Amino acid sequence: MKKFIFFILFFLPIFCYGDWTLIPLKLDSNQIQARYFIDLKNLRPNGNKVRVWSMQDFNEPQIVGALSYYSVKSLSEFNCTESKIRILAYSIYDSNMAKGEKLISKGVPFSWQKIKEDTVNFLYLNLACKN
Repeated sequence: MKKFIFFILFFLPIFCYGDWTLIPLKLDSNQIQARYFIDLKNLRPNGNKVRVWSMQDFNEPQIVGALSYYSVKSLSEFNCTESKIRILAYSIYDSNMAKGEKLISKGVPFSWQKIKEDTVNFLYLNLACKN
């Protein structure tokens, strides 16, 4: 796993879309159902924690009940020493790249969760805590 993270962080190109940095995934293109982005230019460190914006951008509409959306933008806080995350706020959009109509916006923090290896949040943690 550490070799995989090292490979992802240092050898694969990281593509930028405005302030968003694309997280490259080691999957075949037909397996990727979403693109994951992080805003590395606006990290907010505070001791062993760091706050960062991230975004999920889906290829197909995500449908929950009557709601159909293409992207989710989240403000997360990472505890770098304990490998934990909590979502502080998020918004759901009807278009790609957090554009279009904001369908839902919530600002109530979630509880802290331990981050598992081999997840997108683990990649976010490593990028946010190393910068």
